Amino acid sequence: MSVHRILLFAGIAFFAGIFLAQAASAAGLAAVDKFGVNEIYQTAGKEWFSNWGNNSARSFSGIDPQDAWFDAGHGNASYKVDGKGLLKISGSTPRMYIHDPSHLQGWTNVEMTVYAMRVSDNSTPWGGIEGVARTNHGTVGGPEMQNLCDTRGIDARIRYDGKTDFEKETSHPSSGVVNSKTLFSEGMPKNSWIGYKFVVYDLPNGNVKVESYMDLTDGKNGGNWQKINEFEDNGSNFGIGGTACSSGISPTLKLSALGGRQGSESAKPNATVYWRSDGVGTDGLVYKKMSVREIDPSGTIPQQDVLAPSIPQNLFAIAVSSTRVKLSWLASTDNVGVAGYNIFRNGTKIGTSGSAEFQNSGLSQNTFYSFKVLAFDAAGNQSVQSSQASAATFKASSASWQNSALSPVLSGQFSAAYTAIPNANSIDGLFGMSILAGSDYADFGVLVRFNTSGGIDARNGSNYSANSFIPYTAGKKYSFRLAVDVPARKYSVFVAPEGEAEKTVGTNFAFRTEQAGIQGIGNWGFIAKTGSMQLGIPVIK
Repeated sequence: MSVHRILLFAGIAFFAGIFLAQAASAAGLAAVDKFGVNEIYQTAGKEWFSNWGNNSARSFSGIDPQDAWFDAGHGNASYKVDGKGLLKISGSTPRMYIHDPSHLQGWTNVEMTVYAMRVSDNSTPWGGIEGVARTNHGTVGGPEMQNLCDTRGIDARIRYDGKTDFEKETSHPSSGVVNSKTLFSEGMPKNSWIGYKFVVYDLPNGNVKVESYMDLTDGKNGGNWQKINEFEDNGSNFGIGGTACSSGISPTLKLSALGGRQGSESAKPNATVYWRSDGVGTDGLVYKKMSVREIDPSGTIPQQDVLAPSIPQNLFAIAVSSTRVKLSWLASTDNVGVAGYNIFRNGTKIGTSGSAEFQNSGLSQNTFYSFKVLAFDAAGNQSVQSSQASAATFKASSASWQNSALSPVLSGQFSAAYTAIPNANSIDGLFGMSILAGSDYADFGVLVRFNTSGGIDARNGSNYSANSFIPYTAGKKYSFRLAVDVPARKYSVFVAPEGEAEKTVGTNFAFRTEQAGIQGIGNWGFIAKTGSMQLGIPVIK
């Protein structure tokens, strides 16, 4: 039995790239922007739209020669516009600022939108799709490291490592992060368009509200925008632990739309918004349909309910008999608006549950099934993505290796997922992968262990290792996920203890030294020489 966890929105007059906003929408109608993208809030001020579809291909590394408001003369990157609507980015630190070149106009409450495609990068965890607002980062009065109170800003990230969060830069490069969540458990997908919106506005009570949205339809019908995160900054709960930009300035200070922000060196603290990423390969990040609009936060555009419920996490499929499986999962702590869950088996809906568990009977013994759970709300919106699992009867360990052959032999990159249950608190229980059936530890290149010290670790070359101590408890279920790269002889190990978030055992661990030259994986096995454990048959893909 295995667990594979995927945790999973006009202006009229045009001048120098800025659209002066008119009424955003007629009463009762959803509004779309210049690109046909649905708006979340009504426009109330200036607008900027990317000028990449003007039939003029060009390359640059500073200010776009055909758009003075698009200032990419920061960081370290180069840019190519194809003239058909795409911006292709290459470089280690892309930084793209949107601001009045005369610095006379700043940005107030904004809705920032872009569609981005990840193509090639070095997988810097915090890189990805990131918009930053409420900042004067290197725009007026000096470079980023000179006026540190002006460099403060707020951003929303959809990261390469699959997480989403909000970040407040308190004194470049120091920052504080809140509301970190997992969207994609295997990282941000490549070669797929991801729609991103970041909204920041002041509330009547003086606090600052931030919201982020995602669309995975490539803008079909304006986009199916799902709110993926939100947070209210009250001046004491965001920026905790960050470095102060100047003596006496709190790192948690609210970054409001007002111009007289405490500590600002230029008195123009909101001069710009900008987009950034990290570690981008050649043409490794592609943008389209980028815009920045000033908004009226009280003028929500009437449209369908777009807020999806939180995504179910840590789905377990446990065989309770030869013909019956119990599904259980951990609902997010912010699981607001969930009306229930739809349950699917092998792609077919088999039932609905009002709680975080479901039992499925009438199954065939020792047959694999794929289960999926989707949370839904009263309006029928379902989670952006779902969890998956397969189930089979557990096998008991013995004091010698039990082996199972894989066909065909795996020679590239693959994932393996399984669940194991230690029967005591200090066992020596291992799961391994090898080229052939093994009878000794040294026969296995990949080894994951419940060790006799009560922790979980894995083999890294000549030793067992773990990023941190991850304890285990007798009788508790542990769902393991392995990412194996046979050509590189490397593998990464992640584990989700039952009812808890996934933890990293180790990344890019080397195959056991004795197996450093193997060309494939054709077998898996398990053993417990001290104590005992139960193992669900792994799923390989």
